[in-house]
Amino acid sequence: MFSVKGQWVYLSPIMDLYSREIVGLACGTGQSRLLIKAMLDDFKQNMDARGVSLAGLLLHSDMGWQYQHGTYRSALARMGMRQSISRKGNCLDKAIIEIFFGRLKVELFYGQERKFKTAQELIDALPAMIRWYNRSASANAQAGNPSLNTLQNMKAPAGWRALWRKLPRS
Repeated sequence: MFSVKGQWVYLSPIMDLYSREIVGLACGTGQSRLLIKAMLDDFKQNMDARGVSLAGLLLHSDMGWQYQHGTYRSALARMGMRQSISRKGNCLDKAIIEIFFGRLKVELFYGQERKFKTAQELIDALPAMIRWYNRSASANAQAGNPSLNTLQNMKAPAGWRALWRKLPRS
């Protein structure tokens, strides 16, 4: 969540836990089933473009009402995916995505809040911020600036994906 001039902006991402890449994304001014549908649609489109089957994939989320809703569960079932939900009171289940949110805010939002005059301006800017996160080179880390990529040995998620593709298959 981000706040722009008192209006909340919600980011609903899907992160690949292997590469730490954001592979599905939706942004909006409210937490709704439409936001979650847009996130799932973006995820499916990205995976289809990469030739990745969704069948059998496990999608983990917190216990938010939108993730417990029948519409969400039905959408996952139609895509052949399985659902995993955080245990009550266990924030460790989603630590990786919370680290991402924290780094995104520190590196790309805090100190620049005044740059966004409206919530819509931030919503429009978030996809570019996510592309930066997914593709950024290690220049920031090598320059001595803490960066999202330091968590991954200074490799951007796209770099991890490229390495994964090179692994031998049996």
